[in-house]
Amino acid sequence: MNVVDAIRDISESGFFTMNGCGDNTRNVIGCPLSYHSTIFNANLWAQRVGKYFALPTAAYIEIFEIDPKYLRDRDLENRIPGVSRFDYGQNQLNRKFKVAFSAIHYDDVNKKYVPDNCVELRTNDIGIAPVIKYDGTDISSTKVEEFQVYVGGGQGQQSGKPTISILGEPFGLFTEENLMKGLDAIVRVQKEWGDRHNRHWARLKYLVTVKGIEWVREQVRNLDGVGSINFELPIEDYDHGNIDLHLGWIKQPDNSNRWCFGAFIENGRIIDGSHNGDLKAMVKYLMNNYPHIELFTTPNQHLMFCNIEERLKELFERDMKMFGYGFRKVNSDNNENDFTTDMTTLSHAYSKLRMSSGACVGRDTCRLTYTDS
Repeated sequence: MNVVDAIRDISESGFFTMNGCGDNTRNVIGCPLSYHSTIFNANLWAQRVGKYFALPTAAYIEIFEIDPKYLRDRDLENRIPGVSRFDYGQNQLNRKFKVAFSAIHYDDVNKKYVPDNCVELRTNDIGIAPVIKYDGTDISSTKVEEFQVYVGGGQGQQSGKPTISILGEPFGLFTEENLMKGLDAIVRVQKEWGDRHNRHWARLKYLVTVKGIEWVREQVRNLDGVGSINFELPIEDYDHGNIDLHLGWIKQPDNSNRWCFGAFIENGRIIDGSHNGDLKAMVKYLMNNYPHIELFTTPNQHLMFCNIEERLKELFERDMKMFGYGFRKVNSDNNENDFTTDMTTLSHAYSKLRMSSGACVGRDTCRLTYTDS
């Protein structure tokens, strides 16, 4: 496929690939289930922060021949550096930079609030968790009052190099008013102090490890010289939730009596003819035949179909099985290399081990894909 044509077509659909790679703030992620939440929509914040940290568009327009009108439609044109967009300067950042928003939901069965960390926020350079105000009686008055920010996480580790895999540390509590200013300041501190000589030592996690979390706090507080970036010390034992893969049926958190279905997509590969079914054909069929459905990708490379009516749940599952979803294809000799489309050969429901596994989709350009093979 022609890459230039592909990127141009993607932009015309309203999506952009500008921050997909390189030394910049990567695409910001948020819990997909929270899109329908009556408490906190992590997607809305992820979009807002993603737009602020989106790269300047001039080179993108020139290289891929993007019509500027599509960028204007998303308010990505004419942003002001340091005001409505991050000022990357001429050298961009020292290394890639990742930001994630977790979520919180109300468990109506057990009558309690449950934090949702499907984004694994402490594995990111910056992770943001909503902190709610709840008096214990009136659910309708519940609102997000502050954001607990974590800094310095990262999973990457390479043998023979001075690298570490580490969880982000609690940094501080920000009000909604101060959060964007605080995120900008944290990234600017990394831009100024992060290592630019050794790429193996260039992420924020190494700066936090070497300088210490209190040093980073002081840099952020006084970055503008007058101490106007305000935040409180973090809640050290704050419960930011378990890692939920959001697989199977999940009640949509908007009091609509509608449902979401999380579909397991092995290693994020939506393809036909595999031993896991004809997934590409399945997704196309479902989206064409259930017109009110909304489709999300999850932080763990799966798909989430939302806005499904209660009466359609059984039919929806049956339609997925029609494409082989939920089972591995084998022949009578238990040979998984026989990719027959005969539905009578479907066997072996996905195991818990398989559904908890994952590998990088970047074959053959990423070392992590060795785990896939």
